[in-house]
Amino acid sequence: KPYDNTTLPKVIEPEEYRGWIWLGMGTANPFAKNYTGFNYKTNTTFNIYNITLRWINETDGSIIEWNQTIVVSTLAMKIKGIYDIYGVTVVIETFFKLLPPEELNLTPQPPFGDVAIVAFDSENNILFKVPMGSGVDGYCGVNGSIVISSVYLRHDYLTFEKYWDEGTNLTVEYRWIAPLGENILFRVWDSDLLRIHLKPLIPWIIGNISFSPVQIRFRLENKPPGLVAIYIRLWNDTGSRFIGTFLSDDITLKININKNLLDDLWIYFVPSQTTNEIVYVIPVKV
Repeated sequence: KPYDNTTLPKVIEPEEYRGWIWLGMGTANPFAKNYTGFNYKTNTTFNIYNITLRWINETDGSIIEWNQTIVVSTLAMKIKGIYDIYGVTVVIETFFKLLPPEELNLTPQPPFGDVAIVAFDSENNILFKVPMGSGVDGYCGVNGSIVISSVYLRHDYLTFEKYWDEGTNLTVEYRWIAPLGENILFRVWDSDLLRIHLKPLIPWIIGNISFSPVQIRFRLENKPPGLVAIYIRLWNDTGSRFIGTFLSDDITLKININKNLLDDLWIYFVPSQTTNEIVYVIPVKV
């Protein structure tokens, strides 16, 4: 069709397309019927649009056409706790909450954008803020359609500088952030908001301690499901010694050392991986 090259916008950059004229943009619904909206029971989005942009070369009349399918969705998360002697790596998996119908055969790309995962405690203070896709110890980046982010929290920091043996209620959510990543803006629309209790795993000593050899009975308060590995470190050792794994929250340790010949004996409790639950562990010195 004829076009008015005096009123239509022209490309300025890049130079190779300078002078091309933008003819317009069109959108279309890919469904036979005019489906729209979201189905939260099946986590399906019907807000899907095929977008077409078209330019024409004013010199030779050649046309460039760009097509893209846009799926409107929002973010969901799953949180894992991966533990070692000194702390917990909080791993956040981000994925799209609402997916297109299977019959459209659309493979979702991983989420992206200037978004941070922010955890607020019960006093509305920020415990951590991590840009989506960044992290520690290799727990970051993209894995298929999932974006992995992480942060490391030390047990002694959570215990002595933050929450002692009380814990706190965490609200973990997605927030838009300013381009430089410093300022937290508003929450991402309809994205997951996960409320979890950050709990201390407290090893209570039951009864008397035998020193030669060492024998101690513990009862673990707030123990998550799964195994707990136990390590010890002597006062003059640089490394730790693995003792064993235990399923019960009532544990009796028998260690073939003479405590009377030692200054300090540290005992560490390392939970197995948790999902949507985070604990911090108070070490024991005897």
